[in-house]
Amino acid sequence: MDKIIIYTDGSSIDNGSPDSKCGWAVKLMYKGQSKIKSGFEKGKTNNYMEMLAVLNGMKSITNKNIHCEIISDSKYVVETMNGKFRVGANKELWVELLAEKELFSNLTISWVKGHSKDSHNNDVDSVAYQTACKGENNMESATLDQVKQEQSIFTDLWNIYKQYKYIKSDLEWENYISDTDKLFKSKYIGTQHEEMYRDLLQDITKQLERNMKNAI
Repeated sequence: MDKIIIYTDGSSIDNGSPDSKCGWAVKLMYKGQSKIKSGFEKGKTNNYMEMLAVLNGMKSITNKNIHCEIISDSKYVVETMNGKFRVGANKELWVELLAEKELFSNLTISWVKGHSKDSHNNDVDSVAYQTACKGENNMESATLDQVKQEQSIFTDLWNIYKQYKYIKSDLEWENYISDTDKLFKSKYIGTQHEEMYRDLLQDITKQLERNMKNAI
């Protein structure tokens, strides 16, 4: 039986802030072929971006008579679209989402646990976050190989961020600077990913500075 599978995810760096950098991503899968699309927004929440990912995934399907399954790690989005939760915030976007849903002859909406062993979910999670960090729309041309090549940067820096998430002393801050500098010199200096590393490091550093201010 023909079935289109769409994995979706949304990301918001500094969630809820007017200056939050946000990204959505979808992975379209059909008859052994796959394609990734993504987009950038600013000043949105994580829930909004999760919804926007689903909407853009549905809009990517031209033949809405084929059975389609949307897979998201947002229970908020999945349960609301399945009628178990009431529509709350972002009502205008919900109206558009639910109207688009009605255009499908056979649409299934399923939940998957995020940050687990589902490689497709991990792909859209990575691309949504990358798009938010880079502030670029239309990564439609991105291949899975490109995604996997770039994912190591985010994994490396994210591990450092988690280690220093709540810096409490000048020594810890110096250690953070030292660790990121060592990582840059050992893996990314002089490579095609050097600029991406610098951009992401800048975003993570700003977030750490906000964490420090909020802790005072």
